Amino acid sequence: GDVDLLLRLAERARAELTAEGLEIGPAAIGVMLEIPSAVLVADSYFGRIDFASLGTNDLLQYTLAVDRGNASLERYRDPLHPSVLRSVRLAVEAAARAGIELSVCGEMAGDPAAALALCGLGIRSLSMAASSLPAVRRAIRVVQLTDLEKAAEAALDERSAAAVRTRFEGLLGDGARPVGASQRQPADGSPRPESTKATRASIASSSSGPSATRRIS
Repeated sequence: GDVDLLLRLAERARAELTAEGLEIGPAAIGVMLEIPSAVLVADSYFGRIDFASLGTNDLLQYTLAVDRGNASLERYRDPLHPSVLRSVRLAVEAAARAGIELSVCGEMAGDPAAALALCGLGIRSLSMAASSLPAVRRAIRVVQLTDLEKAAEAALDERSAAAVRTRFEGLLGDGARPVGASQRQPADGSPRPESTKATRASIASSSSGPSATRRIS
């Protein structure tokens, strides 16, 4: 498979560098999960790599058969579709079984409501545009992790992306809501708490470029 080829190429590169007399150290090898098939068979190769990352832009496109370049299909491109969340759950479970880190990159990580869903599903490392960090930071700080886990579990059985988005936007604090989001109460009708102990997060690493990584603990 592709991972076998990847590992062979990595070993060949190491051998070539050694033959040139260059000192080389250990290198972590991982994969991007951007198509549903890579998620579905993750157990077959996760044990041979060091990490994996869900590339949600392409994963969304291929899961929902929605062309990213077709503006007329934009209304269908919601990463909170239950089928996408189920793929994330499968990847999280496979990574846990293999004992490797799983992160998420793409527009989904920078969407406050989607970031909450990802945390609830077990993701602990998010890579996003640096401009998205403040809203995501505020979002994860005002919600209990146990509430996110319950919401994520329920979201897997929702009938539409809109229903899932309503569920998670109901958990957002006002300061973390995207522009234009409705000012709704949590889905259970209870008043939004003025403050709660947050799901804590810290920036694990950031770049001077357009993206940064956020680690949740």
